[in-house]
Parts: sequence; C-alpha cells; structure tokens
Amino acid sequence: MQTLSMTHHKSLGDILRSPLRHMKWYKSKHHHPHHKSPKRDETVVGPQTYNVGEKDVVAHFMMGLTYTYSQSDFETDITNAVAAGVDGFALNIGNDYWMMSKLELVYAAADALSLDFYLFISLDMAVMADVSADTIVSYITTFASRTHQATINNCVLVGTFAGETLMLGGTSVNEGWQTNFKDALASKGVNAFFMPSWSLDANTIYQNYPVADGFMKWNAWPYFTSTPLSVAEDQIYLKNARSVGKKYMATISPLFFTHFTSKNYTFFSEGLWYQRWMDLITLQPDYIEVLTWNDYGESHYVGPTNYSADFPVDGQTSHAWVDAFSHTAIGRTLPYFISMYKNNTTGLPPDYDGARRLFFMHRIHSISATATSDPIGKPQNVENLQDLITLISFSPVGYNVRVSIGATVLGTVWMPAGVSSGSVSFSNKGVAVAGLPRYEILNDTTVVAVGYSPLAILDNSAVVQYNFNFCSGELVW
Repeated sequence: MQTLSMTHHKSLGDILRSPLRHMKWYKSKHHHPHHKSPKRDETVVGPQTYNVGEKDVVAHFMMGLTYTYSQSDFETDITNAVAAGVDGFALNIGNDYWMMSKLELVYAAADALSLDFYLFISLDMAVMADVSADTIVSYITTFASRTHQATINNCVLVGTFAGETLMLGGTSVNEGWQTNFKDALASKGVNAFFMPSWSLDANTIYQNYPVADGFMKWNAWPYFTSTPLSVAEDQIYLKNARSVGKKYMATISPLFFTHFTSKNYTFFSEGLWYQRWMDLITLQPDYIEVLTWNDYGESHYVGPTNYSADFPVDGQTSHAWVDAFSHTAIGRTLPYFISMYKNNTTGLPPDYDGARRLFFMHRIHSISATATSDPIGKPQNVENLQDLITLISFSPVGYNVRVSIGATVLGTVWMPAGVSSGSVSFSNKGVAVAGLPRYEILNDTTVVAVGYSPLAILDNSAVVQYNFNFCSGELVW
C-alpha cells in the first residue's frame, strides 16, 4: 500500500517531464508545445507575431494584480501556463498609471523565455468606461508588433470585458467601435481582430454588431441558481458565428467566490469544472478561454498562487480566502482536458499508459454553518451550493475510491476507466463531518493507494469566517 501526502506536490512544471506531456495523444494536431514555427506569423503585423491556432486555449490574466510584479514573476506564470498546456494569456487591463510598464514586462518575459506562447490585450471596459478611444488605441499599437503578440488572420487579436454600452464617441456602439477603434488602429497600420465579451442577446449579437470579428461569452457559472450551467447559449453563439463566418470563444471556470464589502456572493460550482469541459469538448467551439489564471479576488484562479501579486482589498484582503487554498491540482487537469478538446475526444486513448490520477476539490465548511466573527457577513447565494467533495479521474482502468473522515465513511465511488467524475457529501443534514478527508484506492478489497486532502473540513461550530473557496489535491499511483 502506498501512502501519499497531498501537501507536497511536484511543481506544475514537472508535468512537462511527465509521461503525459510526451505521449502521442497529448500532442495536438495543431502544434507541439515547444515547436514555435507553425505559430509564427511572418506576414503583416510584425515579423515575429504569433498566429492563434485552431482550437487554442487561453487563460484570462489579471494585469490589475501585477503592480508588485517583476519580470521574473511574469516568467513564472508563463512557464507554469505552458506546462499546463495553455497557449496564451488574455491580458485584462485597466488604465492604471503603471499599466504600460507592466505590459512591457510581461511581453519582455515572453521574449526572454522564448516559449510557444502568446499574449493579447483584453480591455476591461468596466473600469475604462471613461477612457478616451485614443488612449485605448495606444495600448494596442504599443504592443501590436511584439514577438509574442497574438494574431488571427494576420490581425492583432484584441478582447474586452464588457463595453457593450460604450459608443467611444460614435453615434452607436457598433459605429463608435468601428470608427474610433478599428478604423483608428488601421490608420496607424494595425489591423485588429476584435473579439469582445459583450453581454448581449446571443441570437442577434453577430448580426447587430458586425464590428466584431468574433465574440467571447463571459458567463462560465450558473448565476444565482442551483441549476447546472447549460451549454444552450454556447450552441446559439456558435451557430450564429458559423452563419456569418465569424468566431466564437467559449469560457470555462472552476468556481466563483468573492467576499468583499462591495461584492459578497458565490455561485454553484460543484461539478462545474468537469461538466463544462465535457460539454465544450462535445460542442467544439473555435477557442476556449479559462477564467482565470490568477483572479484571486473571485477565487477562480487555476494557476499556482503567485504571492508576489497585489491581492485585492475591499473591506478585507482576498488573502483571507486564498492563502492555503491551492488550485494547483485543478490546473493539473488542464493538459488532459485541453488535449481532449483539441483532439475531439471525451476519453483517454486506447493505448494510454500514463499515471492513474484522482483529483479532488471541496470547500472546508458546510453551507449551513454560521461564522462567529466574519467582518463582511454571509455571502449571497450560499443556499444554492452543495456540501460535496468532487472527484475527477483519469485512469486506463476503473477502480473504487473510498472517501472517509476519521472513522466515518462518506461514500465509496466507482470511477470508470477513462475520464470520469463523481462526488460524496461531507455533511449529514447540514452538519459537517469534521476532519481531514482520506481517499483510498481499492482493488477489490485491497487498498493500493491512500491520499489526503490538503485541508480539513471544519465542524459547523468552528467556522470563524466564511470561505467558500475550493481547496484541491491529487492522488497519483
């Protein structure tokens, strides 16, 4: 029997050297993670810009948290993203006085690493609503010809968060973005491939806003409901994109929890990561954007926590719910899911001979618990969550996993061969079973491997502050 501690992981970069990274099935038919030439765009924008490949997967990266970053911090994030199979970062920016200097650092970091990885700017129009079109244009022109700038169809890729109500000095939203953004860029020698995230009707968005070359749908969580997220809206986006020859970028996220004075809510996320991946693998959108690599304020970071970041503060610091809550194990599922998406398969290949892996994620207290000393108060929408430990398996053979806390067996779950998911409850009628979850892999009745969660479940009476973030871990045998 093998006992593994979940508190000590190999670095995410070790995935590069694991059997997974070198197996034939993992290598995308579009490009190899270390082979740069197929992505280089030698034509229009600049001699070294990067073409976005068919079915690439990017991650949303919050530049607003990088005031305290050095170039080496950006290099760490990029290296970890490449190890996870991510093709690029969508750089979410505001108009902070220091933003240009940090953009220079992240592009310099990509240059220094010289990995097959690209960057593009995503304008956060929720915080740039009063910024002039000229200023917005200047962000794009400054980095348009940089070595690792992303392009589609020889045009510089530009995204947004919001902006669907902003006319940019024009007579309408569409005309303003066309004249004062895209045409203004073209007059400076930069053609843009504009793929905003605008919250508009999926049925008419492509027809009513021809300024966009594609759209990204932000909604990656079920909002204020216990109903699992549907793929129906994605299907409408993709169908309408196809009908007019444009693109659709779908989004995916592991969870959502924020606990600030100005926003204090959470979304139902149990089982979301696995099911959303399986839905999008079946749907096959043009691209996928992971929300996010590093948004610590909203808890949906999938990269290793970078403590050099300038953590958001509003009533309290987000360190309160991020510290010790590693999502590294969630990020370690990315190479599997990304390969499945790119190769249009919902399972492992028949000849897969890599490691057997069980991933798990859970919150640390029941939704029924009442915190004794929380400075913000109970988050909205808690009633729509579930007290579950979520399991995700990648294994060439089926097996049972017995999940226990102390002497209490929470359940035994059959994980079929291939890619599968399951769950067990860690509470009984709203009362949490306190202690450290244990995972036993069974071959018939023989325990062949044992692992533990990195954090314990708290007794209902022991909850001091609310924390509906996930902790995550992994068992490999």
